[in-house]
Amino acid sequence: MKCIVRREIGLLETFIPVYLFAVALCFVFRGSFAFMHGIYGETKREVIVGSFFDMLGLANVVSTPQLNSTWWYMGAAHLIIVFIPILLKLASVVGSKSAVLCALILLVGRYQNATGTALRACVLAAFIGAYMYENKVIERVDAFFKKMRYGRVLEFFLGG
Repeated sequence: MKCIVRREIGLLETFIPVYLFAVALCFVFRGSFAFMHGIYGETKREVIVGSFFDMLGLANVVSTPQLNSTWWYMGAAHLIIVFIPILLKLASVVGSKSAVLCALILLVGRYQNATGTALRACVLAAFIGAYMYENKVIERVDAFFKKMRYGRVLEFFLGG
């Protein structure tokens, strides 16, 4: 848990100044903060809530407007930081084969919804990595190539 909090704080320490700098640049070039009403909403409450979530990098996660639409990756970063350690712990409890199967069902069953697709792809990759670690897949592939006469050369050309 401490690791998750430390990573979240590190992420916010680097993103909040970027967000504030972007807002300041918009203010300089537009002359007022009226542009925020066009982005986040019409009422003060909508602007405050929208800019708060955007400043924390959670706008894409909670589906509020963003100052810069390319900041979707911040939402993905938050989700990865929070959920991947929890999901890997779950994989160690229920077994990685079951976790990979559940992740595949989650990925395929909900793939039509674009929101959160990055998280689902990361979940699948994390569970596949846990499965490969538990079953020593990389070590077995490496041992297979070592046994072959020209295995190291073949492994080099295959990207090993």
